[in-house]
Amino acid sequence: MSDRLTPTPAPAVADQVPERPGTTPGGVSAKTLLARLPLYEQIAEDLRAQIESGHLAPGAPLPSETVLIERYHVSRITARAAVRSLRAAGLVITEHGRGTRVRDASTGPIDLDTAVTHDPTSHRLTTWDDAWSPVEDAIRYRTTATGPLARTLALDDGEPLFAHERLLTPANDAPAVGAPRIAHTVFVPFAVCVDTPGIEADPFAPLPTLYAALTAVGHTLTWHDTITARMPTPDEAATLALPEGAPLLLHTRTTHGTDHRPLLHEHTRLDPHRITLTTTTTGPQL
Repeated sequence: MSDRLTPTPAPAVADQVPERPGTTPGGVSAKTLLARLPLYEQIAEDLRAQIESGHLAPGAPLPSETVLIERYHVSRITARAAVRSLRAAGLVITEHGRGTRVRDASTGPIDLDTAVTHDPTSHRLTTWDDAWSPVEDAIRYRTTATGPLARTLALDDGEPLFAHERLLTPANDAPAVGAPRIAHTVFVPFAVCVDTPGIEADPFAPLPTLYAALTAVGHTLTWHDTITARMPTPDEAATLALPEGAPLLLHTRTTHGTDHRPLLHEHTRLDPHRITLTTTTTGPQL
């Protein structure tokens, strides 16, 4: 079926959507702007409005492809593109055996506070992963620094590293099916191990232990974070259970020591529709 060769003219999708109150600052109505969107986006916008109004409640099934085709007089390709747009926006979820449904409130975003804090009881630095549990055994291996990773750690290409990969889920959700997941990797240069006895003994230790070992040899630690979004690899999409066509969020953190020397580097990959990054900061006492 082709949307351009429909034998009988069908009403435009925009004509099927109720006019929203008001107009844009330029005086153009919302319905007029909607009509300028690609057809699949018009359908997605109509379904989005039904979700936001509660007409399609959390957990409710999305209309089937057949219903969307008949309701909006479009092809199967267009109907599928509209559903993909809703999945990419995090509004619906498709599960094997259950079809596509409106995302439940219980599966909404959870906060991940990335701040490094000081525990007054243990006098140690604590990190966000204290509240997360492993989904499976961690992967530990030796590798070499190349490209951007080598430059971030101020290393020559080919210099050796230890790497520690973990797949984590909220501690109170483990081992719940469908719980959000985080893929976390720590890179430790061999040179840092040589200079730090506490890390040389176990380069795969938890972050607070690595931080304690670094401060024990005299480093004053600071952290540099970046947050970017990109499309996942097929393996990342499967590991994190990302909706089809959805990007992942990449949070990187480099730990710097004395003289701003880079000591450790972390990659944290997550689904931004299910997990939001936050940072707690403390201002000066006035």
